[in-house]
Amino acid sequence: MPGLADVVSRTASSLRAPPDRPESVVHGDLVPPNLHVDEAGHPVAVLDFGFCTTAGGPAFDAAVWDMYGPEADRHTAEPSRLFARELGHSEEVLALYRKAYALITYDLFGMGPHDGHFRRCAALSR
Repeated sequence: MPGLADVVSRTASSLRAPPDRPESVVHGDLVPPNLHVDEAGHPVAVLDFGFCTTAGGPAFDAAVWDMYGPEADRHTAEPSRLFARELGHSEEVLALYRKAYALITYDLFGMGPHDGHFRRCAALSR
């Protein structure tokens, strides 16, 4: 990707600047299939803690919702607005965390334009 080194440098610098938030466990793969819901549709558990689990702010999970599914754009936009409004997360910080996630996971499934995750990460890294 042209200019990747510059994107990485700017993103790393920006990651030092987000407001302090309480640290928690970051799931890193918070997509609808990894949420366990009760009969009423309320989330009761998160599954699949093996992808990008680390310590971090809860806004990271709010940002990284669906990075490669067919509804990724919609699954990103709607929760981002909700989490910004209801939880007070800055939409700019959410976008920064998506970019960071894209830069560290772009090649986990495949490399090249045939892989949906790779394509989405490349688009988010611009």
